[in-house]
Amino acid sequence: MRTQIASLFQKSVEWPTFIAIGGCYAVWLSATWFQFPGWWLAAILATGFFASLQHEVLHGHPTRSRWINEALVFPALAPLYPFRRFRDMHLKHHNNPKLTDPYDDPESLYVAEHDWEKANPLTRAVLRICRPLLGRMIVGPWAGFWVFLRHDIAQIRAGNRKIARQWLPHFPAVALVMAWLIAVDVGLLFWGLCIVWPAAALMSVRTYIEHRAAEAPEHRSAIIEDRGFFALLFLNNNLHALHHEQPALPWYRLPALYRNDPVLWQRRNGGYVLSGYGAVFRRHLLRGREPIVHPLMRKK
Repeated sequence: MRTQIASLFQKSVEWPTFIAIGGCYAVWLSATWFQFPGWWLAAILATGFFASLQHEVLHGHPTRSRWINEALVFPALAPLYPFRRFRDMHLKHHNNPKLTDPYDDPESLYVAEHDWEKANPLTRAVLRICRPLLGRMIVGPWAGFWVFLRHDIAQIRAGNRKIARQWLPHFPAVALVMAWLIAVDVGLLFWGLCIVWPAAALMSVRTYIEHRAAEAPEHRSAIIEDRGFFALLFLNNNLHALHHEQPALPWYRLPALYRNDPVLWQRRNGGYVLSGYGAVFRRHLLRGREPIVHPLMRKK
């Protein structure tokens, strides 16, 4: 009986993800506890990596139990977005026929023409700043969080109980992290500005390039042929077209799937392929990639 239980556990647990979660906590806790030279850089990378792990968890990994999976990423190392709220928005984002639509895709980086026309000068200025990658990395994390927070507060005040319930577990999750930081004498302002912000900036490199406006839904998601630092940080989500085709596939199986027939996948996503994130930085660090207003979909 014991052997059968152990065998079932081995089959139902995706060990690479489980180990990655444990390693992430080990790096973050060691960095903040020992505060060795350059510890803040390790904390930044662990925080960004944790966001990638949250993305993996919301897709049903590393176990078959939703509650176990959520418990594994309960502490809010990446504190800007409540996990359950992020989960619901991201799963809605995976409605591929509506991908990038500024009204139907909660992760769209485009604006509808009607909303652009009625936007105030400050909003337009922020959107223009965020067109190149550098602006997206510096201003984008806080601008996006402000829009998200304002929307959710309005929804909760209007009586949206579902969103309110999604926020409730986030407060103890953030409090747990803050309590640890206070105990190890890491200032909360330093944490927010020097760890959370740079980590969010790193993650915005992925979101900046992963989608484009295109007539065919399968042509809207990118393939970035990166096998190095960013591929690991993003848990192979640089192969984003493959992830949208097979969202239940764990991160560590995506590279082999792509290597099996790269020509097929490149043809399927309409040739939206870049050689690596170095190419993204060279092309778009100071130059916008896509128009602010969605060029194809609903205008109002």
